Amino acid sequence: MHLSRLRHRAALVLALGAYSSVASAQSAEELATLRAPFAEGVRLTLEEQWDEAVARFRTVIAVRDTIAVRYNLAFALAHTDAMGEAARLLDSVLADPDLDEATREQATVVLGALENRMGRLTIRLLGDEAGMTVLLDGEEILLDQLGQPIRVGPGEHEVVLRHDIEDLVRRRVSVVQGT
Repeated sequence: MHLSRLRHRAALVLALGAYSSVASAQSAEELATLRAPFAEGVRLTLEEQWDEAVARFRTVIAVRDTIAVRYNLAFALAHTDAMGEAARLLDSVLADPDLDEATREQATVVLGALENRMGRLTIRLLGDEAGMTVLLDGEEILLDQLGQPIRVGPGEHEVVLRHDIEDLVRRRVSVVQGT
């Protein structure tokens, strides 16, 4: 199913449960601080203002990282160029053993639609890995991810091999949807 068909239903699925998740461990003042940007993020999602919705959900997740906020952030990110981050967030949502079935089903559908729009990039590091860091679009890639396909959005990406603080190799790569 295409993401646009899921827009309203998917965004609202977790909008209702998110308040109780956030409320459980926050003071009344903290809850009030989080409710406004969360509600604004949901409203912006329904209006398809993706970048603004992402900003609101990032504000909330910086204070309180819940499954509901992750899902909503991932859903908004799925409509931007940050498809890889959206997929990683959805993976973390789906990995939660306490996730309710309705949310699991929605997250699975959104991830499946997202997967169809993405490509894969495999980075191999030959030689000694000691002191090496690999960055993909500025984000560190764990050494155990090397040699494995990494989901990325189609388009240009930058891969950097860094030793300590010095960039040894910097490459631009182009990934095509579905490849």
